[in-house]
Order: sequence, then C-alpha cells, then structure tokens
Amino acid sequence: MHFWIHGGGFQGGLGDEAASDAPPSMFAVTAIRPDPEQPRTEFDQERHDNLVASINEMGVLQPLLLRETGENPPYEIIAGERRWRAAKAAGLAEVPGFIRNDLTREQVELAQVVENTQRADLTDVELARRIQRLLDNTKIKKKDLAAKLDRKPSYISRLLAMLDAAWKPLVDEGIITSAGVLERFKAIGAEVVGSTPEEAARHLQAESVRWTKVITERNISMD
Repeated sequence: MHFWIHGGGFQGGLGDEAASDAPPSMFAVTAIRPDPEQPRTEFDQERHDNLVASINEMGVLQPLLLRETGENPPYEIIAGERRWRAAKAAGLAEVPGFIRNDLTREQVELAQVVENTQRADLTDVELARRIQRLLDNTKIKKKDLAAKLDRKPSYISRLLAMLDAAWKPLVDEGIITSAGVLERFKAIGAEVVGSTPEEAARHLQAESVRWTKVITERNISMD
C-alpha cells in the first residue's frame, strides 16, 4: 500500500491534484526527462545521497508533476527533478506522478522558482537569472513576485543586483557567491568595482580583518 504526500510547495500552489484523493499514476523512469529550462543547475551531493537512502527505505512519497512532450521521452518534469534523479540512483523502475498539461510556460517557470526558493535548492545567482527572465518575459511585477516568494521586494532587488555588469566578473569567478556577499562588497566601496577577482578578494579579506579587529576591541558578542 502506498501513502502519497499531497500538496505543499509547488504542488499545493497549483492545486487540482493536491485537492484530489485520486492516486497518482506510475511512470517509467526512462520515460521522463528533466526540464532543460529548470532554474536549478547544481544538486547538492549529500542531500541527493540522503534522498536516495530515504527512497530505498520508503519509496517516492511525493509524486512528480509532469507534462506530455509529444516526443521521446514522452514526459517532462515540471516539479520533482531531485526525486526523479534519486529514484534513478536507487534503481527504481517507476515513479508516481500527475500529468499537468494545463499549465502555461509562465506558470511552470514561476512555480519552479517558488518551489526551489522554498526548498533552498537554487544558488542566489541561479535564482536571480530566473527572476530576471520572469520579469522580462511575463507581466508579473517585482512586488507581486516577492509576495509569491513570501519575501520583501528588497530581497528581489538584492538578488538582481548580482546580474549588474559591474559585478559580473566577480560573480562569474565565484568571488561573489550570494546576495549577502555582494552587500559586503558594496559596503567596501567603489574601489572594488571593476577590479580583478584577486584584487576584490584582497579588499574583502582586508575588510573582514578590519571588522574582526573592531569586534575584538569593543568586545562585541556575535552570539
């Protein structure tokens, strides 16, 4: 007997199958492909291994959302790529899923951002790129997207700042890895804008040393 987890995250937000008591269908793992435009491009190995272990013990508890492609493979993942990858690694032949051909591309992209933000699966720069794409290609406003992500509009602005041409070399080199790190660079001042990655790293290290000295001298608690 199978017990399916309905709702929550992306599936709960789109609703029809989450509100239904109907069981999912089973789909061959080999008949499914990932969405090539999925915003997540990196998968944490430890989390993947933990999910594989869970699936080995209990199976796939939350069904995937799929759409028909009219091609081979015949199904593409809307939500649940981590589960599909882990199921393959666990040696499963089939996974549970629901078909949602009614969703527009805009709905799929928005929902993928919402799901991955909730689950902390995207890096800040991946999320920034997908948000910028949504803003460019749809009618959604920053404040409305922020509400869907349950964040403040300033959060969206901080993420999008990572795509600014002035910071692109440092983002591409992996010096600026998050919106928080970018805020630290902005605090250093204009001297880091346009600097080489090596120079920027030295500026950041010097700033960290300076603040460590201030904290030590003033006996400021970091707890």
